[in-house]
Amino acid sequence: MKLMAFVGCVLVMLMQGCGDFTVDPNAVVPGYDPHAEFDPQLEIDFPDKGTFNTLPFRSGGEFTVRLKAVIPHLSCKPVDANVDMVALDKPEGARVSARATLIPLDLEKCEDLSGDVKLSWPGAGKVQVRATLAGTSKEETISFDPLSLVIQVDTDTGGREGLGFRYPFCVESSSVGGNLELRLKNATLLGDGDVTRLPLKVGTCKPEENEPRRASHFKGELLTSSAEFDVGAALVGTTLVADPQHIQARYPGVLQLRVEPSVETLPDAGSVVDVTVVATLGGAVAAGIPIRLEVVPDTELLPVSGLTDAQGLFRASILVPKDTLGMRIDAVAGSVRSGKTLATAP
Repeated sequence: MKLMAFVGCVLVMLMQGCGDFTVDPNAVVPGYDPHAEFDPQLEIDFPDKGTFNTLPFRSGGEFTVRLKAVIPHLSCKPVDANVDMVALDKPEGARVSARATLIPLDLEKCEDLSGDVKLSWPGAGKVQVRATLAGTSKEETISFDPLSLVIQVDTDTGGREGLGFRYPFCVESSSVGGNLELRLKNATLLGDGDVTRLPLKVGTCKPEENEPRRASHFKGELLTSSAEFDVGAALVGTTLVADPQHIQARYPGVLQLRVEPSVETLPDAGSVVDVTVVATLGGAVAAGIPIRLEVVPDTELLPVSGLTDAQGLFRASILVPKDTLGMRIDAVAGSVRSGKTLATAP
């Protein structure tokens, strides 16, 4: 009986421990050393940098941080890491923090882990990213592409548009996408775009040059009737502002209007008088000129306003009012006015 009690005591000591002696549950794992320094082999990568070794600037300064780690003898469960970004340029010391979750890449081995986290820094410049996993830290420094915004106005291929000229233009940004704010003086943007938020398209203003750089752009046309105009631009969500361009516009010439009624004398009341307005600009046919007709005394006319056609002509019909001995017909385009008076036959 005493022998059996001794054997039982030994078994209990082996299974539960006796005194300071404990059983290490990992001792049976081949290669495991409980006294070795913990090293998760933490790595930081930036998948967006490509071959440029810099980060492309996207709207809001968003970029991706990829963490990799190797943790042997780990059960197949995710682990978390803290990620901090510190700005090294102005404002120096600004910090952004996030939490990344690393998951096993292979559910059989489980020791190789990877996880992505997105950070945003609208200030661009150079940043330092630090990742911390179970007390182990890793740091990497990287820069954004230098921010630039360039305005190009083509004054050589512009054409007449009504009372002024239209000019093709392009604004190129070193960012990848985002929105542009166009700042205009004495000019307007043709089309339906909102000048405070114009979407940038990927690529340069001149893709035929095939330059190896990341860029986005906006192309459009400007309309001006002034002798000079200004074009400025800013990248929405950043402090980036382009140097404004001051453009000397082409002189469109002197606008002249000529009113040609279909009759020389005023016909009877209730009759219809057809009127043609001829517009010339600098002596040449002026198409697209906005015309408005004014008739005294007031009467019915159709249409009241419109644009001159390709031949520089605008046509309308006027109803002769009752009890009148004369009728004044004026054509108005901007500050230019010209007319003719029809009187009854003597």
